[in-house]
Amino acid sequence: MIEGYRKVSKFRSKYQKDPLGGVSDEELYKKVDEVLNGTEKSLFLVIFTLSSHKPFDYPDGKIEYYKEKPIKSFANSIKYADDALHKFYKTLQKRGFFNDGLLVIVADHNAHIFWGTKKIPVKEFRIPALFIAKDLKPRIINGVTHQIDIAPTLLDIAGLNISVPTMGVDLTKKGNSKALIFHRGAYAYLKDNLFVLYQQNQKPLVYNLNYQPQEYNQTLVEPL
Repeated sequence: MIEGYRKVSKFRSKYQKDPLGGVSDEELYKKVDEVLNGTEKSLFLVIFTLSSHKPFDYPDGKIEYYKEKPIKSFANSIKYADDALHKFYKTLQKRGFFNDGLLVIVADHNAHIFWGTKKIPVKEFRIPALFIAKDLKPRIINGVTHQIDIAPTLLDIAGLNISVPTMGVDLTKKGNSKALIFHRGAYAYLKDNLFVLYQQNQKPLVYNLNYQPQEYNQTLVEPL
């Protein structure tokens, strides 16, 4: 998919210095703006930004840096990413995108997932997800949800009454779902205030979100 995209669009970064880096967020958003304004057809676009990932290869002089941090650091890359997203959002407003468009902003994990000794630091996978549309009433959902819930929720907001194969739920109708996390070779299945930790060749264990063992551990069977 990546190679095909490059061949079709010939999309190159003007600022990329590190061969392991990617297109900066600003360049990516400008390309998205070109695509959106180059057609009158309805589009579904997925955009994955890279500036806040190592090696933090983003354009110089775009933000006022945190002086106590290296220029090419996570902290400054996040500041740049926020600034680029803000400019893109303003561009969408100016273009009238929200007259009939829907924007979803979501992360995959925070920056602390590799810190500490826990097999799966479940709290570090708590991420923001924003659904922004013209007639969407403000609402905060604090229950356990997951990226799998985005598709059915999008379809409902878009007014499409269709059936799709998904494990997710429509968050406009139900504010609680479940989550499945894979990290460091293990799985965690979250529901409500508990999660089950699955590790290869080990007995499944149940914890609350503070990593305190639960009595359910006494009834779980040994792995096959």
